[in-house]
Amino acid sequence: ANSLGAVTAVGCVWFLVMVFFVMRGVRITTEAQWIMSGIEVVLLTVFAVLGIIHASTHTHINFSWSWLGFSHFNGFHGFVAGALIAAFYYWGWDVSSNLNEETADSDRSSGLGGIVGVLIVFALFEVYTIVINMDLPNHTIQSNSGDILSVLGSRVWPGLGGKLLIIAVMLSTIATLETTLIQVTRSLFAMSRERTLPAIFGSIHPTWQTPWVATIVVAAISLVLFVVSNLIGSVSTVLSDAISAIGLQIAIYYALAALAAVVAFHKHVFSSLSNFVLMGLLPLLGAGFMTWIFIESIPSLGGTIDAIGLGAMALEI
Repeated sequence: ANSLGAVTAVGCVWFLVMVFFVMRGVRITTEAQWIMSGIEVVLLTVFAVLGIIHASTHTHINFSWSWLGFSHFNGFHGFVAGALIAAFYYWGWDVSSNLNEETADSDRSSGLGGIVGVLIVFALFEVYTIVINMDLPNHTIQSNSGDILSVLGSRVWPGLGGKLLIIAVMLSTIATLETTLIQVTRSLFAMSRERTLPAIFGSIHPTWQTPWVATIVVAAISLVLFVVSNLIGSVSTVLSDAISAIGLQIAIYYALAALAAVVAFHKHVFSSLSNFVLMGLLPLLGAGFMTWIFIESIPSLGGTIDAIGLGAMALEI
């Protein structure tokens, strides 16, 4: 933990392992995901129950339904900031849609996977937000924001608990890395096929049937940025601001995706009530909300973050 070189080397190894899984094929990728995500969800579920039991006898704050209302946002700007963070939390749920061409029963499975994934993540976020606020005092939460789950684990299960939740966080990080690689490489593949990017990104491996060129390019760029940002502090600062700027890009990306869904299914919107709600009303409301969050967030993020986020979008246009 105290050796920058060792941390960088271990990170590179994990990254390359995930790259191999993604390039090797979707079947081995999904099997790895099942194992990692399964262990993670089991650990989180167990500690959610332990946290609730612990809170029933050692609570610092009694639960209130008002926590789920609008009174704790500290004003309008607090709500906007929270909404942008929430968009970042759920970014990646649509990775199953990026894999629809590689999914059995893709007309149903890929979309259903995204919806079920969002519901599971939402439930875990809500439970843990409540449990953490009940089990831990405010000063502990504020001073341990980077590893709050391990602190919670040690509190509800002294000794072993913190270490087990560290495993859950590690598995989550690795699984997220894998899904992000899938999402980016499949997007490059699709854009290449639609001739918005060079055709080389659409090259398919003859045996593994995956976009191997796109995977290698993304892996190489990511690996270089990871190593350089660890070794050069100024680059790390720029990347940190870039990550913060992703929230803006996610907001406009989901707004555009929602509008695209309405346009794609406009012939079916008025054929039934369910179609009207799911293909028309909800996507339009989502697009409007995300556009509003995007506009309202710009003044509060700071000049550097705005420049990176808006500048990247300007280059894309």
